[in-house]
Amino acid sequence: MSLILHGTNGITFPDTTGPFDGADLNKAGELIFGYGGATGGSGSTVYFGRTDASNATEVNARSPISTAGVIKNMYARSEDAPSSGDTNAYTLMLNGSATSLTCTVSGTDTSANDTSNTVTVAAGDEVSIKWVASSGVPQPTGSAISVQLISS
Repeated sequence: MSLILHGTNGITFPDTTGPFDGADLNKAGELIFGYGGATGGSGSTVYFGRTDASNATEVNARSPISTAGVIKNMYARSEDAPSSGDTNAYTLMLNGSATSLTCTVSGTDTSANDTSNTVTVAAGDEVSIKWVASSGVPQPTGSAISVQLISS
C-alpha cells in the first residue's frame, strides 16, 4: 500500500493520518505528498504534508516517520507549468530544516526529479515538503511529490 494524500480534485487515497509507517509503504517504499492548490502563488513559499492544506508555517505541515532509513528518489509533478523563465522548487524538509533532496520544475515543464541525493531519517523524525514559486509563477492547481523510503 502506498501513502498518498488526498487532493481537492475528487481523488481520495488511503491512510492520511498518523505517522508514516510500514502500512503506508508499497513494495518500493514510496511516500507521496500532495496538495490540491497552495495558498500563496507568485513568489510564495508554502509547506505541505499529509493533508490537502498548505501552510505558511512549516511545523504545521510535518508528518512523523516511524521507521529509520534513507529517503531518496524525489519525483515532482505540477499540474500547471510555471511558464518560461519561472520555477516551482520542491524540497524535502526534515525536522524543520531543508535537505539536499530537491527538484525544480522549470519553464514549460510539469515534472522534475532528484535521483542523486539521499537523506537519512530516524524513527520520530518529521518530514514535509517546501514549495517555492518564483516571482512570476501563478498558484498551481495542484502538485504531487513522491520519495522512496528504504527502511534500515
